[in-house]
Amino acid sequence: MEFPLLHEDMATSGFFLFRWRSYLPLLLIVPILFAAWDFEYLFENQSLEYCWLLACLLISLAGEAVRIMTVGFVPRGTSGRNTTSQRANELNTTGIYSVVRHPLYLGNFLIIMGIVLAIHSLWLTVLVGLIYWLYYERIMMAEESFLKDSFADSFTDWSRKTPAVIPNPGQWEKATLRFSTRTVLRREYNTIFAIFLLFTLIAVAGESMTTDKLVIPPAWLALLLAACVFYVAIWIMKHFSNVLRVEGR
Repeated sequence: MEFPLLHEDMATSGFFLFRWRSYLPLLLIVPILFAAWDFEYLFENQSLEYCWLLACLLISLAGEAVRIMTVGFVPRGTSGRNTTSQRANELNTTGIYSVVRHPLYLGNFLIIMGIVLAIHSLWLTVLVGLIYWLYYERIMMAEESFLKDSFADSFTDWSRKTPAVIPNPGQWEKATLRFSTRTVLRREYNTIFAIFLLFTLIAVAGESMTTDKLVIPPAWLALLLAACVFYVAIWIMKHFSNVLRVEGR
């Protein structure tokens, strides 16, 4: 009986995780709710809590900025949300891909950690960090196995000089395509809305659990309403017009 090499076994499990990567992270809802149950103001200081929540929101928005820098420059058929199979019509090596091989997963990590840090639970932060690493490490290995088979030496040369997840800004190369705002709006409006929705829920839950009554902070409510208007407007444009369609994107 022959056993697969470790990297082959990890790549195989990565293909499975890749297919279900949009749903498996939902399992984190259980530990997040458990940690949020004991929520208290950071150092029992409301002002400090507001500053901390804003800082965490900025971390998540930084992650979304990385995603925007990725999808805004890439051609159609790459860096997509496909889940049934790996797909890449060409190898992206310029723009943000010139400084990091997996920018979307870097962006996702910052978004998730911003949300988790907002609950300020040490054990939850460590748990999510470890799960994220083990989870996406296998997905990245599966993706790189596919890209190596598809692009051979071109992939090898690019991967040897480009870090996997920690960017090297000194290697920046100008993207071959122009930035497309319409592509970003079409592909990222869900994520942008989800960030503001989750932070609003954290703010409401924190205020309500601390005061033992339902409290909706006006500032967060205003942000959420603005995000809702943004979401509905983009959803309508995406599904009932071609305004956000860009040739080759």
